[in-house]
Amino acid sequence: MRNTLAILTLAFSLAAHGQLISEFTGGDTLSVGPGSAGWEFTTTSPITLRSLGVYDSDLLTPGLYSSHSVGLWDSASHALLASVVVPANGATALGAFAYMPLASPLTLEAGHSYVLAASYKDSDFDFARGNVTSVTTDPRITLGDALLSSGTGFEYPDLNVSGANAGFFGGNALEAVVPEPASMALVVALALLAFTAPVRGGERTPTVRS
Repeated sequence: MRNTLAILTLAFSLAAHGQLISEFTGGDTLSVGPGSAGWEFTTTSPITLRSLGVYDSDLLTPGLYSSHSVGLWDSASHALLASVVVPANGATALGAFAYMPLASPLTLEAGHSYVLAASYKDSDFDFARGNVTSVTTDPRITLGDALLSSGTGFEYPDLNVSGANAGFFGGNALEAVVPEPASMALVVALALLAFTAPVRGGERTPTVRS
């Protein structure tokens, strides 16, 4: 039973484990392509990130409509620190976001500002979320401004769009290493099998007739 509970914890708790943005209320789905759209934040403590993701605006349809590059930049130098490509199919869905693991962990410094953004195509059917009523963030970050890129590709979003309340959520980041979808399915299947398997300690000992 203890192993089963551990498997279930792994399978179902990742969605709330260390996401920079864990929840938002209200707002609008916004077409933000072509180009990159995102948000700035400042850390109050070190955070080690292991996965980047993108908002899935259509949770009723499995998978994204297209692939998206997601990146994390240094706000001051505009240097790209980490990036992933989140495919249309094959990413790990956690809450309202689809994630892919980083090649190696990235530790953010305390008291430093960063920009997290995702790329969008022209007339993209995947949308960002903006003008939200409230945002639940990791307590170790403070949200900054909303940002868009002046170019049309995957690049640092250099245009400050402070009129968009709380940013374009788009990109997100996670402390956990997300498993591949097939691995997650296997974990869930093993957990269910463990729950339904008979308890061997309760089996009756057969009677041997003379």
